[in-house]
This record gives sequence, C-alpha cells and structure tokens, in this order.
Amino acid sequence: MAALWKLPVVYIIENNRYGMGTSVGARFGHHRAYRHGEAFGIPASASTAWTCWRFARRREGVDYARSGKGPYI
Repeated sequence: MAALWKLPVVYIIENNRYGMGTSVGARFGHHRAYRHGEAFGIPASASTAWTCWRFARRREGVDYARSGKGPYI
C-alpha cells in the first residue's frame, strides 16, 4: 500500500538470517531481504551494521521519501 499510495516511508530491515525459527536461506534461497520491495517498485540499498550510520547521514532514503516518490527500503 505504501508503494501504491506513494507514502513517505523509510523501511529499515534488520536481517539476523532467521525468521520464526527458520533460516531465511532455507525459505527464500538468499539472504537479501532488502530486495523484497523490488516487485513493488520500491528502491532499496543494503548496508552492514558498520556502514549503517553512513547511510543515515547521507539521508538517501529520507530525501527520496520526502520528495514524494514513495517508500524506500
């Protein structure tokens, strides 16, 4: 719905590689949870815990969402 209505939302996914007790790799075949928004036209970028603060400082996702283009992962 956020993509459909172009809501200014920034999603942050913390991927610990497990969901509901099952390995994410066993369920999806990959560990790139940020790519799940591609089917809805939601742009995304990946970051490690060490570079997450740089992403926040660049404000790439925040600026994208505030410009009226829709959500960002």
